[in-house]
Amino acid sequence: MRDKFYGPTDVQAMTRRAMTLFRLVEDDPRFAWYGRFVALADYNTGGLQTFLDLIRLQGASPSYWLPNAAADEAKTALLNEGYRADRFEYVVTEGDSIERAREVLSAHVIGDDVLVSRLGRDSPDDDLDGFAEVAGSGGVLPPPEAVLRGAARKGVFLLARDRASGRAISCAASIETFHARSSRSDHAFWGMLSTMPAWRGRKIALILGAQAMVLFERDFGVSKFTTGVRAENSGSMALCAKLDMRDGKWCSYYGMNPAQFSNARVTK
Repeated sequence: MRDKFYGPTDVQAMTRRAMTLFRLVEDDPRFAWYGRFVALADYNTGGLQTFLDLIRLQGASPSYWLPNAAADEAKTALLNEGYRADRFEYVVTEGDSIERAREVLSAHVIGDDVLVSRLGRDSPDDDLDGFAEVAGSGGVLPPPEAVLRGAARKGVFLLARDRASGRAISCAASIETFHARSSRSDHAFWGMLSTMPAWRGRKIALILGAQAMVLFERDFGVSKFTTGVRAENSGSMALCAKLDMRDGKWCSYYGMNPAQFSNARVTK
């Protein structure tokens, strides 16, 4: 399969480096990857030096499952190295996300004017490009084609289109993230929720997100999820809470070498 990447040229170069690195370390449970960066799977077990090394190799990298008590240590180390330090609250399943997702799907109908499809090996290129377009409109970096098609990672990628025009209008995803031997292997990434402005207010992203959870649990047996949300993003926090995903115990820091990127951030 060809390797098609998305986003600005410098970000594409970073995701290419990350995919190449993952091929070398995919058997090591210290590392996590769902298509963007090879990340430190768990700050406590991976260690600060490994985190810094991942940034040097790729240009940017996050550390997941970073205890709030260790956040200042990580931030200080990143800044001392000359990196940008970008914090997200690590929002994780605290209850029963699958049950909450089923309740959402029972309570809300997406509408006959919207057509939902799941990306896969046989999806037309237009569907992948549509997913990337909608994700990008919300400031979200989509993973490479090999991930979107399910060849490089287990995943559920949902795309909603306006049935009349065929235009892509919303997307959501759940993706395998951690090694099977990792203590976090019972969790998967969830997110990439984005909706075009004209279609907001209909809970399309919530419905797609709930569908992505239910399908991931059905197909891959994982029922717990993680995502990153900025502390000030109350709308996303409220949406996550509807699916029993909450913040408060963990964060993730993204370290980024500013010399390698034209923008201050490589993803939302």
